[in-house]
This record gives sequence, C-alpha cells and structure tokens, in this order.
Amino acid sequence: MEPKIDCVILGAAPILNKAALLNRLTGSEFLICADGGLDHAAALGLTPNLIVGDFDSANLKPPQGVETVVLPCRKDDTDLQFAAAEGVRRGFRSFLLAGVTGGARPEHTVAAYCTMAWLGEHGKSVTATNGVSNYYFVSCSLQLQGLQNSYLSVFPFGGPAHGVCITGASYPLQNGTLTPNYPLGVSNEVTAPLCTVSVKQGALLVITTPKQLL
Repeated sequence: MEPKIDCVILGAAPILNKAALLNRLTGSEFLICADGGLDHAAALGLTPNLIVGDFDSANLKPPQGVETVVLPCRKDDTDLQFAAAEGVRRGFRSFLLAGVTGGARPEHTVAAYCTMAWLGEHGKSVTATNGVSNYYFVSCSLQLQGLQNSYLSVFPFGGPAHGVCITGASYPLQNGTLTPNYPLGVSNEVTAPLCTVSVKQGALLVITTPKQLL
C-alpha cells in the first residue's frame, strides 16, 4: 500500500485522467506547482500552497497571496527538482508527482525519473502518475493491491539490480538480476490481488498501467 501522501507536486506534462488524480487526494496535502503545473491546479480546482519555476511553461500568473519562488531560466535544477528539494526541506516524507511524464519534452520525463530517484535516496516515499499509469521508485520492496489486469513493467535504475523478486504476476521472478541494457521486465501483468516487487541490491523503476484505461 502507498503511505499517506503529504506533498503533491504538479508539473506541466499531460495528466490523462484528472478525475482519477483528484480521487487520490484528500485536500490535506501540501500542494506545490512547478511552473506549468499551475495550469493543472486551476483546471482541477486546487489552490497551491507554493508555486516555483521560471514560468516558461505556465499560461497563468501566480495568484496573489500564494507563496511564489521565481527561479532563473539558467540554472542547474529543473523546476521539478527544485520543488522536490523544497518539499524535502520542509520536512515532507511522502510525495506524489503528477504531470511530470509524457508530453513534447521527453527529456523532462527522464529528468523526472532522476528526481524520483533523488527523493528515494533521501529516504522519501515517491510515486508519480499521469492519471492512468503509476510510476514507483523502489529501493527495497513495493506492495501493489487490487491491480489485477494491469500491465507491470520493472526496470533497473542507476545500474544493475540484483535479488529482484516479483510475485502475483504472469511472469514471477525469484532472486533475478535486471540490467540496463536488456528490457527483461517490460509488459508483465498483475494477476493476484497482492503483487509484490522487491530488490536486494540496486534500485527499480516500476510502472503499472490498468488495461481497461487504455
């Protein structure tokens, strides 16, 4: 099960199912908009707690009264990375990133994976979503409940992953090794009410997509 989310970061990439995203939120989360994520917040009827960015992708201006950090266009951090670091600085432990994958800038999707890894390496729980697919950074174990008939893909991240175990799927794996140069873990399928993915050494990027939403 996912831990209770205490920080949500909205990026500018597409959110394919906004209703599904809203259903995951309780309204108590601290909401950070990274640049064009401000447009998503407005469309979702959400008021951000913090807005950050160089504002090269937002169509809307930050509303008055909301804390805003304007970043320079030339910088080392992406807007998402800055938002994640700010969330960590403020003490949040469980992050949901939305609107950070897909779209016309594939390099930002890869950068989002790097930010997920950074959060994981700082001891934070992190999930990303586009409203349809969910993305998990796993350095120990992950339990997925109620996702039968979903695609499950497992990739090593940052190097080889050793001692990989997958249960509750069409293609189970016991103490396997996944390497970055061969996509062995793509397009598995969840078959059981409880599916588990774990790794003993290294890290994994796990992606789930319900078939009925395709």
